[in-house]
Order: sequence, then C-alpha cells, then structure tokens
Amino acid sequence: MIFCYPRTSDPSNKAAFNDVLECCITMVEARDTINQKLHEEELPSLSYRISADYGRVEVARSASSQSDDLFGPIMNMCSKINSKALPNGVAIGDGLYHLLQSFSLLSSLAD
Repeated sequence: MIFCYPRTSDPSNKAAFNDVLECCITMVEARDTINQKLHEEELPSLSYRISADYGRVEVARSASSQSDDLFGPIMNMCSKINSKALPNGVAIGDGLYHLLQSFSLLSSLAD
C-alpha cells in the first residue's frame, strides 16, 4: 500500500508531518484488530512493515490502466529501507527523519 500526504509539500507544516507519524503508528497498532478479524474468518494472520520517507514522487498515468503509478528516488528508498524495519514496525528514511527531528516530533514518541 502506498500513501502520500499532499500537505507535506510545505516542509514547515508541522501538523501534516504529525499526521504522517500518527498514520504509521495507527497502522502498526491496527495489526491485532486486523488479525482478529482474519482469525474470525478462518484466514491466516498477517504481518507487515511500514517504510516512510520525505521527497518528491512522480505520477505516471497510463491509458491502458485505471490506476496511477508512483516512481522516483523516494519510492526506491522506501522499497530499500522496508526490509530494515522490524516485522510490524516502521523504518523512516533520512529525509523524513531530519524533518521530524527539526520539529522535535521524534522526541515526543519516546515519552
């Protein structure tokens, strides 16, 4: 699953970056609920990793497809760092890390 936050195009928008963190945390916390629902349907549990970074992505639209494709250095980086996340964890790339650090949003996670 790929998601982006258009409001983060303004790198000074602290609330937008807080939303990114909240989304990542919520996705991690949702795993137990998702797996409970899967268990009720006699389906196997699932695990996932979340990777996030900050930067520009390009959108490609194809006449033969109903969905858009995203590509660029940030997409490549998220793909590479995803394997570094612990199962059911989050890996944050350098660009996003430095922005979050500048807002002191990372220190609030340690509390």
